Amino acid sequence: MSAFDDFPVVSSYTEEQAIEDGVLVHPYPTRFPWLLLTIAVHVECERIAKERYGTADEYSKVVMPLIMDAVMAVRASREKDPPIVLEHTAAGTIWIFPNAKGGMTIMLPSDY
Repeated sequence: MSAFDDFPVVSSYTEEQAIEDGVLVHPYPTRFPWLLLTIAVHVECERIAKERYGTADEYSKVVMPLIMDAVMAVRASREKDPPIVLEHTAAGTIWIFPNAKGGMTIMLPSDY
């Protein structure tokens, strides 16, 4: 129970609405349906792919290590309250939060 439980919900914004609005991205909806990235993380990974490999087509070479780092961090820190913070990733410092899909949402600190 939190201090906010006594207050009525004024509005809500679901993950599905954020996906429709382009705020959240499902980078691999079939392979990892539980994974969401903020658009800022997605764009940063595309930028790095273009910089390193000359094309955004190599996006998976940047985002997959980021995802694996996030998964390992979540597994290692199950008892910690969110966010889990990872520094020095391909996208810089990232925050990892649980999401309604039973997975995780990866974001930049500025996305919060």
